[in-house]
Amino acid sequence: MKKKFRQLTGLLLIMIFLVSSLAGCQTKGSKTSKEGDNSGQTQSDTATPADTGKKEDVTLKFLMCWNGASSSGMSDSVNNIVAQKIKEATGVSLEIEYITTSEVERLNLMFASGNMPDIVNAPYWGGTSAETVVIKKAAKEGLLLDLNPLIEKYGENLKPALTTGIAVGYKENDVNDPEFEGKQYVLPQQAPATNEDVLNWGGGLYCRKDILDALNIDPASINSADALYDLMKKIKEGGFKDINGKEVIPAGAWGDGWDYVEFWRPFRQDRREEFDYIDGKFVYRANNPAVDDRVLYMRKLISEGLFDPECLRQSDTQGKEKMATGRVAIVGNHYFHISEFMSSTLYKTNPEMQYIAIGPLPWSDGKTTVVEMPDRNGTPVMFLPSTCKNPEAAIKVLNYINSDEGQLLAYYGVEGEQYEMVDGKPRMKQEWLDKYKANAKDLQDMGIRSTFTDMICLDKRLSAYGELQPGDADKPDVWYEQAKSVRQIEFLSGYTIKDVTKNYPKKEEISSLIDWNAYRDATERAYFADSDEEALKILEQFRQQLRDGGVTEYEEWVTKEMQKPEYADYIY
Repeated sequence: MKKKFRQLTGLLLIMIFLVSSLAGCQTKGSKTSKEGDNSGQTQSDTATPADTGKKEDVTLKFLMCWNGASSSGMSDSVNNIVAQKIKEATGVSLEIEYITTSEVERLNLMFASGNMPDIVNAPYWGGTSAETVVIKKAAKEGLLLDLNPLIEKYGENLKPALTTGIAVGYKENDVNDPEFEGKQYVLPQQAPATNEDVLNWGGGLYCRKDILDALNIDPASINSADALYDLMKKIKEGGFKDINGKEVIPAGAWGDGWDYVEFWRPFRQDRREEFDYIDGKFVYRANNPAVDDRVLYMRKLISEGLFDPECLRQSDTQGKEKMATGRVAIVGNHYFHISEFMSSTLYKTNPEMQYIAIGPLPWSDGKTTVVEMPDRNGTPVMFLPSTCKNPEAAIKVLNYINSDEGQLLAYYGVEGEQYEMVDGKPRMKQEWLDKYKANAKDLQDMGIRSTFTDMICLDKRLSAYGELQPGDADKPDVWYEQAKSVRQIEFLSGYTIKDVTKNYPKKEEISSLIDWNAYRDATERAYFADSDEEALKILEQFRQQLRDGGVTEYEEWVTKEMQKPEYADYIY
């Protein structure tokens, strides 16, 4: 009996060995990176699923780290026609998450906790901007993947974004920070593909047209801080209502105060960096005496009930709830955000409440034009955290979305269904164009002109399609044209002052001192002071902290450096 048992056991072991050998033969020579492997590489000497035309299904988590970006979101980011076409082409589904806190807060939390998605889209304005500092620190600490080998192997359509449409200083010092030691951690986005594609965002202040009409006020007449204040008072006294019959708030903002800085344009210089230029000297922005006037102006608006104090730190959801009902009469932002959100909410039932550009308000020097660089000096970026479960799939899906086919899909839908090609350019079919004009959200939920367009690196709509939005080529958007006429642009190209300040010997220490959030906290505390004197005292206390930390030495160094002949043409 024992002999028979040993014979059966031997036969069973032989069968297991044969099965294992056959399985080994089938997989021999193929070694795929394990989940969590940060190498981002796949080694294989046999045909991969992509080579055979088969796609392995992968679901990746994609974080839109922008407060307010949910306005371009879909009800379901996986089950819509665009998402399904992307999955057919790449095998990848993207579960998209949106934030309702500040961008820098979410980035810090994400990196500190280690709870990271597979792909992140976030602000990266360069220099000492808070988000840039956090992302660079994460890269140097090994929390981001080097994209170079991945883009080289899987990202042919992504390569141009590393050099096209971005300013030379931004490219050298931020996108390719020398401390990255040749590694590519961030992928720039929303840069113009050609000079023809340089976009006027129409940023500024917008007011409900029905209110302006009722008050018989020309939007162009709101051309000073006093004129803006008078308009707010008239709105408060006018008894205007939102769609629910609630009294309107004269002025406010979207989530986290976005973009209430437009209200203080008369008290600031047209600068994107941390320095203002006053009487031949470079002064850190908080030390500009005009900040006193700005704080007192905002304090007056809040104390008189003309500006919504809640909006400064409200959530994205709270901000949208107010805007969807026309509750806020005057708000700052860029044209496209307002138009896209309102077309699927307020404008559906109350088109007479169209928000139109007012002004322009001048800068503190009296100029009304806005300085822009045709090559962007700061952009959104995408990056892959070190915990990305499938880096190859991540780059493959982004590469597809950035192909000609993928971009047309994201902007127009499926050829033959939502659009057709006319003289080599996409034109949305009338049926779908009517739906888009009536309610853009319906197409957005299909994935068309949704968050998928926020994954496109180089914007070529004007040069390749001849229009920014469907239907523009045949019938331009009159309110966008009006917004552009208010926001006139002056283009400048070259290196900027931040390409100089990066060389400051104590840059690391000074960066934490001049943190934007600390500056914002101090000024916003002053808005709620009991008196003007108390507000100015809060400002002075903050400035003393800056002086104690060495900001005066920093200002003197910058002023001396910028006097050197080699920096004569630098933009500041």
